Formats: sequence, structure tokens, C-alpha cells
Amino acid sequence: MLGSLAQLISTPHFARRERGLWCIIQPFAKCEKFVKGLLDGLGIENYVPSITVYDGRGSRKGRKQVLTEYIFACWDCHKHPGLCRPKNKIHFGEIHGASEEDRIINTMEGYWRADVISEHFPVRLCPDEPQGTPFTPSRGLLAGCQGFLLTVDGRSVFALPMGDSSQHIEIRLPAADLRSSSPKVAVQ
Repeated sequence: MLGSLAQLISTPHFARRERGLWCIIQPFAKCEKFVKGLLDGLGIENYVPSITVYDGRGSRKGRKQVLTEYIFACWDCHKHPGLCRPKNKIHFGEIHGASEEDRIINTMEGYWRADVISEHFPVRLCPDEPQGTPFTPSRGLLAGCQGFLLTVDGRSVFALPMGDSSQHIEIRLPAADLRSSSPKVAVQ
């Protein structure tokens, strides 16, 4: 039985669109909000990857922190051909063919999962493949999610891969969620 958060993140959030392709936009440094506002004003669907960060002093109020310098957007190149101009504060927009679009969508899904999970648990984004014991929590919000059990700074941490990328999210789950399930060893 999947936990409520596991059900949410197992449902695809992004999909191909009939008009336009998903692409990657790189705005000038510190101009993500400006470019997002520009895209919203033009009616272009976009996503800026972010996570919720808590100050660590027991505060329940978190702030959004941008995860990457890229913005994902779905637009019709014929309708907005001049979007990547310096006045728009955009370095470049990588417009890929349909074969690359699946990889872009999977990357967006991974970032979106990190964003949703960060609203419930402290998370850390890691750039490499997780090295640990295969593990599936049987209790809590992430019950049923397949990931890895790691030891970081002497504490047990649940690592969840981010789609097809080599990145993963390290999540500090409550101890009860980690103790309630025994690690599942992958069968070769």
C-alpha cells in the first residue's frame, strides 16, 4: 500500500503537449524571476525547479530555494521565435527534438518530486548515484517508494533516485518510518 505522498509522486506531473516542445532555458544570473514572469506574461507553460528549505530552528515556515539555473518551458518556436534575445535576459534556449523531450520531462519529474517531498521532510539534493541498501518504507507518507538506505554523518537517511538522472534526494525520515520495514535485497 502506497503512502499518500508516494501516490502523489508516482503519478506523472508533466507530459508532452500537442503544441510546442519542452525545452531548457538558461536565464542570466539572478534573473530567474524576471524570465519566469516574462514567460507567464506570454502564456508559456514553464517550471522553475525549487525546494522548500527550513531554517533549522524548529520553524514550520520554509522558504523556496531555486535548485538549478535552468527553467523548463514548453513553447511553439514558430509562435515565439525571438524569445532568446539579450533584452529578455536569456543566454540560450535548448530546443530539442521529440527524442530529447522525454529526457527533459523525466528530469522535470525528478525536480518536481524533490519539491513536493521538501514540503514534508528536510531534503538534500545530491549529484551522484546513491550507494546503499535497497529499501522500501512500509509506513508513513513515503510508504511503498523504492529507494536506498544510507548512513550520512552517523544517521540513517532514505535516498530516492530522481528519475533518469544520476542525482538523488536524501530525505531524513522519522525513525519510526525507517525501523518499521526491513531492507529488501535486490534479486540479481
